[in-house]
Amino acid sequence: MTCQGCEARRKWMKEQYERSKERMRLCIEQLTSKANRTEQPADSAKQSTHPDQQ
Repeated sequence: MTCQGCEARRKWMKEQYERSKERMRLCIEQLTSKANRTEQPADSAKQSTHPDQQ
């Protein structure tokens, strides 16, 4: 049998672990969507010119 303090800590640690998994999932989703928005086909990247290159 375990003490109540140990059980409370185990429960707290499990909750923290679940929260961190959710935060990591959201972070990965944001990075993925940002990467998808900034991707450009190679041809269009070659056609665009930077103002400093004119």
